[in-house]
Amino acid sequence: MRVLFVTSVGHHNYSEPLGLMCLSAVLRQAGHEARFARDDFSSARKAVVEWRPHVVGYSATSGRHKGLLGLNRRLKEVGDFFGVFGGPHPTFFPKMIEDDGVDAICRGEGEGAALELVEALERGNSIAPIANLWVKEGRNGAVHKNPVRPLIEDLDSLPFPDRDSFYELFPHRVGYQVPAFLVTRGCPFNCSYCFYESYFELYAGKGPRVRVRTPENVVGEIERFLRSYPARCCNFIDDLFPTQKTWLETFRSEFRKRIGLPFECSLRPELIDRDVCRLLKETGCHTVFMGIESGNETLRREIMGRRATNDQIKSAADELRAAGIRFCTYNIIGAPTETLETALDTVELNIQCKPDLASAFFFQPYPGTKAGAIAQQMGLFDGDLDTFEETWAKPAGSYRLAKRKPLSRLRGLVALSVEFPFLVSFIKFLTFLPLRWLYCVLNRVWVGYCYKFRLLPIKMEGWEFLRGTVRYFLSRGPY
Repeated sequence: MRVLFVTSVGHHNYSEPLGLMCLSAVLRQAGHEARFARDDFSSARKAVVEWRPHVVGYSATSGRHKGLLGLNRRLKEVGDFFGVFGGPHPTFFPKMIEDDGVDAICRGEGEGAALELVEALERGNSIAPIANLWVKEGRNGAVHKNPVRPLIEDLDSLPFPDRDSFYELFPHRVGYQVPAFLVTRGCPFNCSYCFYESYFELYAGKGPRVRVRTPENVVGEIERFLRSYPARCCNFIDDLFPTQKTWLETFRSEFRKRIGLPFECSLRPELIDRDVCRLLKETGCHTVFMGIESGNETLRREIMGRRATNDQIKSAADELRAAGIRFCTYNIIGAPTETLETALDTVELNIQCKPDLASAFFFQPYPGTKAGAIAQQMGLFDGDLDTFEETWAKPAGSYRLAKRKPLSRLRGLVALSVEFPFLVSFIKFLTFLPLRWLYCVLNRVWVGYCYKFRLLPIKMEGWEFLRGTVRYFLSRGPY
């Protein structure tokens, strides 16, 4: 059967939709055909009309779900296909199955469900009992709600992501030469603003929270990539890169011997020590992304559910710097109970840590998360999913935090204030000026500069930098 995956990732940015690429690989391994299409109507319509897929799949995040639902309805007018949605939004808000044109939604991991669905459709069998799926059947639109299957424990058993099909659609992504890879699935922590706690309530008793590929399997995927495509750096996009010493030691040996490229990854400050930094540096780590989230310990602990102390965060920053590893911090402005004073605590802690870039995003009160529930209990948010946008640069439309506008402006000033601390003296005054648009532009310029000249271990030619800059400013990114 022919399956079309519609994606926004890769169009105006350099990300890669590894989830959809994994699904495509599973389907192609089983003998089915798979392609990718951009999520604009013209491109997707062309693919639907000319290729005539049997199934069209979308990966939907909250905020992007509105546009994809509308796109699916329009595509249904020009093609006869089975429309299925997966990803974070349908996982936690499966009632999107009720939208016109949605034939099924997939909750959680999709590899097994996608293959069962396609093969059942091909054979004319019932799709109603397929685990992980909520399926709409019959003229009355009755919905069959199925439980999730066990989590995939042996990640090495999965085929490598289907990059060939994706790069056919986005050839510029090959030229960037910083491919993305996933080593793990899951997370052991319960940050209140994140979906993982709800995710593992859904999967209670159905497998371990964290699953890790073997170093040999990860390096094997990178080797296979390098046989077909060029690369200057590896981007490990795990929420949390493995820090177990035995895993890192084996990975260091295999990666240095068989790959030898610089790489970037994400870590938590409480897991960073001298040995971890040494092993990462010896392996080739150039950049670490580390979440601080808030410089106010009370807000960080009680609202965000993060237990690291300011001293642990500063110690992690010191160890990274001593090892010669560049690092970028992630910060959240505007959580419930946030004030200008607590937000300035975040600026101050970052100044003490001296990162190569202090990234700041605005808090999003996603329903289904603990922090979202706190926002609703405090009367700050009405739970309307349709007010979320595709960016973390500003608050959801119906999020009514006190000092919302000044805090939104401050978010755009965090990175520059950390780099140039003299600005802190003026920051309160600047947050009361109606210049959020200007602060956002300056922030994006500074973030782009830091990525090019500090965080990425690659040199770009002038034309390449210009093209990348244009794509960066056109992207629907978080900044």
